[in-house]
Amino acid sequence: MFIINKRMILFEIFVVILFFCQFRLAQKQGYILLFLEIIIGFIYWIWNKRKIRMLSYPALIYFLFIIYRIVLSLLVSGGMVDNIKTILYKELGMFLLCVLLVQGCSRLPIIKRIRDFGVVVSILGCYELVTHSSIFLPYITVESRIYIQTLGTAKTRVQTIFMHPTICGVFMIITWFCVLFIPYKKNWKNYLSKFFVFLCLLGTQSRSCWIAFFVVNVLYMWKNYKTNKIYLNKNHFFHICIFLIFTVILAFIFREYIIKVFQTVVKRWLDGMDSNNAGNYNRVTMIKMGLHEWGNLDILRKIFGAGNGYAYQLLLSNPIRGWRGAVDNQYLTVLLDFGLVGFFLLIFLAGYIFIKTIRSSDSTYQFFGLCLLSMFISGFFYEMFSWITVTLLFCLFISILEQKIILCNMERDNI
Repeated sequence: MFIINKRMILFEIFVVILFFCQFRLAQKQGYILLFLEIIIGFIYWIWNKRKIRMLSYPALIYFLFIIYRIVLSLLVSGGMVDNIKTILYKELGMFLLCVLLVQGCSRLPIIKRIRDFGVVVSILGCYELVTHSSIFLPYITVESRIYIQTLGTAKTRVQTIFMHPTICGVFMIITWFCVLFIPYKKNWKNYLSKFFVFLCLLGTQSRSCWIAFFVVNVLYMWKNYKTNKIYLNKNHFFHICIFLIFTVILAFIFREYIIKVFQTVVKRWLDGMDSNNAGNYNRVTMIKMGLHEWGNLDILRKIFGAGNGYAYQLLLSNPIRGWRGAVDNQYLTVLLDFGLVGFFLLIFLAGYIFIKTIRSSDSTYQFFGLCLLSMFISGFFYEMFSWITVTLLFCLFISILEQKIILCNMERDNI
């Protein structure tokens, strides 16, 4: 049964406006989103009878990470707010809004909504993969998105509503785990959903997401093996046979498209092993250049960083074969911008979540932990905190991760 939750409705409206900002109001999204975050946050605060719970340990670490970056950037820039406004609305505002949201909401409806939305997006992604066209293109007015220019060509990469294939890939990984941890009641729905999600993920051609997908699924299977959850009975054998038959039939019907996808995947991996490949060369060169720059900084800036945007300014001053679009490594960006202190906070947070996830027997913790770890892994190949969608999911999951609310077993609440 669909249960209306006033907090969820407000948050969903906020998410819709967020996507609208990305499509049409990119230059003004900061002012709009920060205003909405303050208003919605105030309403949540009133609804919660003005009570605010203590932050969980991982949420507190992330909060300190945000505050440290804001304070450092203000000190370095002489108090200029312009230098920290993106952190204010992309991270601090998002984080506080998510903290308030999860205090009065069950985690299960949130995951189910993400699951259902992700499955729909994966179907649209498969359509985009097959037709090399996007139904969202007429509504996108952000001319600077490089991958929009490749739609309809042989270089098309699935991006759906996210305007970037890597961000679409990140969301597909999360959708995959939503289906795994909260499956539909009908098995055929689960098989079909996984098929669309996996095909959409392949269509993004995002090697960073493929790597993250592989690693977190290995962790998931290892966890199940350690807890003796992997077993085979007659029903499981029957379901596997049905899945294989279904896969063979689809493979025969869409064999031409599947062969093209397979060829594309192989080509992407071969490109990944080519040192002269533009993407590989740019990333490796940026890492070398960034580490060399960090090594030349004075001791204070080595420890505390040179302020928000320093890494990107380094790239702008030293374009790599003309490339000056993005640093494409969240960890290198943090090291240069916020020094060893910021780098340690980020690594400590990732390590803490990893250890707690592999040790936890709680299925909800495993779900959120694996989703967060997939973001940390893929973040080595792009700057995840520069994307509103990823930051929103990150803030939401980090707020829920150790939420002190007793819920029913996720496996019993299937729909």
